[in-house]
Amino acid sequence: MKAEVLRLRGELETICSFDGMVDKSKKMQNVYVLMHQTAEANVIVLIRGGSGTGKELVAKSIHFNRDLRTGPFSAVDSAAIPETLIESELCGHEPGVFMGATVRRVGKIRQC
Repeated sequence: MKAEVLRLRGELETICSFDGMVDKSKKMQNVYVLMHQTAEANVIVLIRGGSGTGKELVAKSIHFNRDLRTGPFSAVDSAAIPETLIESELCGHEPGVFMGATVRRVGKIRQC
């Protein structure tokens, strides 16, 4: 099982390496620079863009090219979360903060 996990991690790192990105346009070169800077900074990242633009690939590439690559990775489709719940989903909430909040809930950002 351990060997399989190591093999799969190696595959992910190969797929998600910055070298695997091939677009040479000026706009994408700027994105690559931002990705490198973000990976070096070890910060939480929000990536926005249209459907099918490669947001999750960018997120995985940043994750697997930073020092904390062995930590958890969480991709969240914010379009699937109702606007009224987005803050609670991402940041969490405490009991009693709004009607129906009976227990403390850790948000997606803290889960990382």
